Amino acid sequence: MLTDRGRGTILHFDVETLYNNVALGLMCTVAALRTFGTSRTVFFREASSGLNKLAFFVALDIFDHLGLILRSAIYMVMYYSFAQPRAIIWQMYLVTYAIMYACTGMAYLLSQMMDSAASQLSAAIFALMCSLTARNHHGPGLLGLFYHLSFARWGLEGFIIAEANRLTGVWLLARCADLQGLDMQVTHFLTCLFSLFSIGLLFRSLACACLYALNRDKRR
Repeated sequence: MLTDRGRGTILHFDVETLYNNVALGLMCTVAALRTFGTSRTVFFREASSGLNKLAFFVALDIFDHLGLILRSAIYMVMYYSFAQPRAIIWQMYLVTYAIMYACTGMAYLLSQMMDSAASQLSAAIFALMCSLTARNHHGPGLLGLFYHLSFARWGLEGFIIAEANRLTGVWLLARCADLQGLDMQVTHFLTCLFSLFSIGLLFRSLACACLYALNRDKRR
């Protein structure tokens, strides 16, 4: 008979998942910088000949999107086999995919605003800052805004809710206490996914706007 004896609490899972978010966010943000970063010269040349900028952006995004689905699956299969969480694997996959979608959106924006070296450093700082503010529930001003736009904040909550929903029996009491301490609710799983996809869409919109507005002199 399978039991939860000897397994960690939600608070322990929270710490482990935070490190997972750092690794996941840093990995996919830095990797996604190449999507537009390596095509800047080609874009400048083709834009001077009348290239449709929106079509260029959407085409690269869709192409990268297909790889994103596969990378999310590979990462989650490996993580799930090592960590062995209670959560259902498809819920963990959805959160992983949503985190990658949000992080790649930020990577697109950074690659439009900075050169290669600066964008890589900024991507690393972005991932670390998001992870540091993932638990700052009541930060003032810009810190609060950064908290609500943090992929780590919503990803962490999504993973924890997926884990907490699998607890039964006497573990429900511990779950309620832990979630109350983390200021989370088990009914907010879809909210976490929606927030992550919204963040990714917001950053993609800003990146597309930068594609139109920046480096106009190089497109002549």
